[in-house]
Amino acid sequence: MMSDFTYLAVAIFYKKFNPSLGLKILIERQSIESLSEEFFLWFKLHELSLREKIQDYTSRGIHFTYPGCWDYPPAFLQNLDSSPLFLTYIGNPAWSQKLNLGVVGSRKISTLTKEWIDHELLQFLHQNDVAVISGGARGVDQAAHFCALRAKRSTFVFLPSGLEEIYPRDMREWKSEILRFGGAFISEYWPTEKLMKHYFIERNRLIAAMSDFVLIAQGECKSGTLLTAQWALDLGRDLGVLPGHPMDHNFSGNLHLMRSGVPTVIDSLDLKNLMNL
Repeated sequence: MMSDFTYLAVAIFYKKFNPSLGLKILIERQSIESLSEEFFLWFKLHELSLREKIQDYTSRGIHFTYPGCWDYPPAFLQNLDSSPLFLTYIGNPAWSQKLNLGVVGSRKISTLTKEWIDHELLQFLHQNDVAVISGGARGVDQAAHFCALRAKRSTFVFLPSGLEEIYPRDMREWKSEILRFGGAFISEYWPTEKLMKHYFIERNRLIAAMSDFVLIAQGECKSGTLLTAQWALDLGRDLGVLPGHPMDHNFSGNLHLMRSGVPTVIDSLDLKNLMNL
């Protein structure tokens, strides 16, 4: 049996060079003999510096996990073919202890959407011990995170960047409050990894996979919000959508989902019923 550090090194190496093989090695806890010659050459070169970096990050509250660890989200292994080989997080890994409500939507949040979140979602969270998952972006994401904090509920922020390059930067100001109420910042990237455009799509699949129910608050047809909705549908997650006016293009994605049969969420009671609470 390999050591925990060696398995983490496997996750880091194979994430870049052969994710599917790396995932198989980690899930099956294969022996050291199963590792490639390329891994051993890389490991020999990087072992010392990698140990020092991991120790440094851990001392600053950044934790690493990978498939097979107690704190690795089982929802990813259950729902994704492309489960992250490793995750980093700051905070409480309590994502498997409660129902998780994913809330996603536009950065250009409308006044009415904001009012709905501040009233109906807040009321729902006051009445139900549910964690909120979103991506930390300005607009709907941040409104949902802040709503969870007002209700003193856990909220989990999935980043499209490393934990030392938190995007958007203003989310750093929320760190103490998010940790105070049992939440966490989570990333599938090395802590110093900067934002890249395609990381948004990769991040969205994690939000969908982790959520027991996904609420589409506001989004256009061609948007990251609708991509998250599609991820949720493909993964068999329960989905609900706020209705919008047909002349408001900011809700064109909402209307598309409604036409496709996704149930509408009018108020906190609808949300409660759809989540079977």
